[in-house]
Amino acid sequence: MDVWIKLHSKILNWEWYKDYKTKSLFIHCLLKANWQDGKYRGVKVPRGSFITGRKKLSEELGMSEQNIKTALNHLKSTNEITIKSTKKFSIISINNYDMYQQTNQQTNQQLTNNQPQSKNIDIINNNYINKIEQNFGRTLAPLEVEMIERWVEENDDLRKIDYAIKETIMNGKWNLKYTNAILENIKNKKYEELINTKNEDEEVLDIPDYDWLNDNKIN
Repeated sequence: MDVWIKLHSKILNWEWYKDYKTKSLFIHCLLKANWQDGKYRGVKVPRGSFITGRKKLSEELGMSEQNIKTALNHLKSTNEITIKSTKKFSIISINNYDMYQQTNQQTNQQLTNNQPQSKNIDIINNNYINKIEQNFGRTLAPLEVEMIERWVEENDDLRKIDYAIKETIMNGKWNLKYTNAILENIKNKKYEELINTKNEDEEVLDIPDYDWLNDNKIN
């Protein structure tokens, strides 16, 4: 089955665009990522993620393992990816994967109209709704759902929404008005400014942490 990814022309202004090694690795990750949830040896590999290792990436891209390590650290530093590792393999996850992914049942005709964009927006909205409901432990009210849809529509960098949601949860404020206030306060800031002043916690998978990047034994 053919799987499509989409790259917006905004990538030309991406801070790693001129770093061809980091850019090549990121595009490679987009192409390798699972388009649906899966499992590997009993471990869940979510949509937008894939199993790999530093040596394997080195072979696939024709780059040294040191260059792979450096490029991965670049992508982690700007929250493009997260990495969870075991002693045998690692899972790389693309943050905001649905921004890059087309649905797999689109026809050539659909690719020429607005339907793919609408579908992707729906997926993004549903992802945020599900994430917030799971953390809040309740079903969101219709007005709250409308608020989330407005965030997605108005924000050109969805990482800000992730940031605001994390801040809300970490501060024990189970109210989206609090999240909305954060977004209002940071709307004129770049995401990179936010992470320079505060280290964000990565989403935890049920896999023990392992220092994959610094263990030369990992394949």
